[in-house]
Amino acid sequence: MDAQEQLKKLSPFLDPHLFLHLLQRNIGPESQKLQDQIKSRMMGAEEEKAAEKEREAEEKARALLTLLSDKDKVAEMRQNQKFNFETLSKQQYGGITIDDCINLFNYAKVQFDLQKYSKAENLLFNLKEILIS
Repeated sequence: MDAQEQLKKLSPFLDPHLFLHLLQRNIGPESQKLQDQIKSRMMGAEEEKAAEKEREAEEKARALLTLLSDKDKVAEMRQNQKFNFETLSKQQYGGITIDDCINLFNYAKVQFDLQKYSKAENLLFNLKEILIS
């Protein structure tokens, strides 16, 4: 069974992002029509709508995005083992709430849906570190 036949059997069970990646890597340009169909159903297909959704999610996640953008402060907090929810929830460290964490997760999900995988990965890594530390 060749790669194309295998993907046809697996496709109903795969995330569209993963399926698209497999098509691009394993089958190549001959699957372009199918790749275009998949892309047309993804969030990024309607650029204006996607940009608006991205802006809204970013605004809701502003509290943690502001903190994460200060690389020196984050590095210092990590070094002092204060980059965790318990510390960040205190008022002197910004008063981060669970809702702020949920908003950051939702923003990362939007980034993933827009195929901005490395940005989504970075956001989720930081969120994991905050919540699990």
